[in-house]
Amino acid sequence: MEVASEGFRSAEEFATVAHAARNTNVPFMLLKHRVVTEGQSLEDAIRESKPDADAKAEVQRARDAARSDVEAIAKA
Repeated sequence: MEVASEGFRSAEEFATVAHAARNTNVPFMLLKHRVVTEGQSLEDAIRESKPDADAKAEVQRARDAARSDVEAIAKA
């Protein structure tokens, strides 16, 4: 977990990329590389990895799920 989350600015950003990877079937490490190392937006990273996906909708879907995860952890 420590290696996977390395480089992200927040738990929410990490969770958003993780959800986006799962939802789009794009490897997490590929999205992470494009977002963290190359500085792309998650939307651009998804669009580049999976041109047929609705990248904007996928980012919103992933962000909503990540926020829910972070809120659930904060309440625990």
